Amino acid sequence: MPSQKNPPFLVVLIAGSAITAIALGARSTMGMFLGPVSDGLGLQTDSFALMIAIQNLVWGFGQPLAGGLADRFGARRVLMAGAVIYASGLVVLAKAIGPTGLHLGGGVLMGLGMSAASFSVVLAAIGRLVPESRRSSALGIATAFGSVGQFILIPISSVIIDSTSWETALVVLAGLALTITVICLPLRPSVEIGRTSAPGSPSVDTKPLREVLRQASRNRSYLLLNAGFFVCGFHVTFIGVHLPKHLEDLGQSST
Repeated sequence: MPSQKNPPFLVVLIAGSAITAIALGARSTMGMFLGPVSDGLGLQTDSFALMIAIQNLVWGFGQPLAGGLADRFGARRVLMAGAVIYASGLVVLAKAIGPTGLHLGGGVLMGLGMSAASFSVVLAAIGRLVPESRRSSALGIATAFGSVGQFILIPISSVIIDSTSWETALVVLAGLALTITVICLPLRPSVEIGRTSAPGSPSVDTKPLREVLRQASRNRSYLLLNAGFFVCGFHVTFIGVHLPKHLEDLGQSST
């Protein structure tokens, strides 16, 4: 069977950037929902804050698993599954009538969806598909588009919440998350994971996930990198979730 070529650089870059923009942009809108969801369900804001905490923990612990599945079955399949789970979480959150639905949809399901449809899987796929000479720039651009998604989706979500309802805004975000199942179609390597590489090409490393994690846990640079992400995740998420409601309490616009 003739070997397939990797998709063009620009196609990979656009697909990967769009996925990070949607996945991270939708997640970053959660701060806009703190007040409306808490008021709508008759809950204190601490229930919503706990939902975000669950979401972040599930997202973090789920990423090694998602990465291992992507190595075994391919990034495209994992991204598709992640997008469906992500959208399901948003819909469950939109239909929630109490803390259980809140924590299941916005916490567990959204966290699982994020772990399979965001940075860890997308950037790994891009790294495999683009030439080494352009890899750093491609990864940098795709990462930056996560911030672009935040810049675009936060005000849009706020407008939808104000003009319709928070439930409608969540359903719109769910529909947007589902588009990842189509956008990720180009992210398929010329050599399938787990198959023999094409002649003359480097072999694909298929070490067991347990062995990879064991080696990583003994790497000082890896541990320091995780510590940096811990600090970043704590203060960025804290501000992103609570600042909009705090501004509204002070009589300011959250947008």
